[in-house]
Amino acid sequence: MANEICERGMLVSLSIQGLGAILSEVEDKRIGDELAVREGVNPEVLRVMKRLLDPKRVPEIKAVSTARNELYTYFRKHTLRWSEPGWGGLPATQYFDFTGAINERKDALEGTFNTVLARWPELEVQAKAALNGAWKDDDWPDAETLRRKFAVRVKVRPLADASQFRALIGVDEEIAAVRKQIEEDLGRDLTAGLIDLLRQLRTFLADEKTGFITRVGSYEVDPQGKVLKSFKDSAVVSLRELCARVRSLNMMGEPHLNQLIDEIESGVCNHSAEDLRDNHVLRTQTVEHAELVAKKLAAVEEIFGRRLEAA
Repeated sequence: MANEICERGMLVSLSIQGLGAILSEVEDKRIGDELAVREGVNPEVLRVMKRLLDPKRVPEIKAVSTARNELYTYFRKHTLRWSEPGWGGLPATQYFDFTGAINERKDALEGTFNTVLARWPELEVQAKAALNGAWKDDDWPDAETLRRKFAVRVKVRPLADASQFRALIGVDEEIAAVRKQIEEDLGRDLTAGLIDLLRQLRTFLADEKTGFITRVGSYEVDPQGKVLKSFKDSAVVSLRELCARVRSLNMMGEPHLNQLIDEIESGVCNHSAEDLRDNHVLRTQTVEHAELVAKKLAAVEEIFGRRLEAA
């Protein structure tokens, strides 16, 4: 089974470098020390941070931040949670769709970044005027340095396959122990990823404030037909998208998860939001089914949680 999983999955990582200089704040030690003396406090417990470029005043900076966040968000949503920071599991069947979507968002980020660089001299004048006495020439990086440091990288590597492990250890017992450790680590990561998928579905359905059950179940119309509480179409559309994404990330082929997704698709998000708003009986039945599935998700999540703790 482990060999089959290794054949149909891989690990991917995403790193974005070189944006700190335009998105982050910088410390001004001189002003911090002066303020500490004035207030009579230890300079070590006081830091003064200044923002060279304010996204509220420079739309191009906000666009860079938004594009970066969209890239990270897509990566997190479409990879399986993994124990190694920065890495996620990806089914082989999703590779081309995943890289295509990542490249599209990467191009968007590069476009916003280049737009900022095109205005760099103008932005320097603007920043100097805004900071006034807090301005320091050394804080402002030149455009070529920014261009050289900027990079978006996606790395891919295979899942660790214990059956392919070869090492010149010379002791069969040691080789067997290392192979066992590889298999156990892989099993723990896959189980933790499965628990995360179960939790995503359960949270979407049953979160007390924003869950599907709360949003749809609280729909209310007064006797005159005026809508008092409603829900958006996204309550149904987003649930369908989440089911599709979770099913695609089920690298273990866990049948319980697939079965629960089937139940959600056939009994919870199989009707349009408009139909649910217009039909009280249908809406009640859908909410009841969602509550039942949420309980099943919690039960399966607990089972796999105990299995992970025992591993």
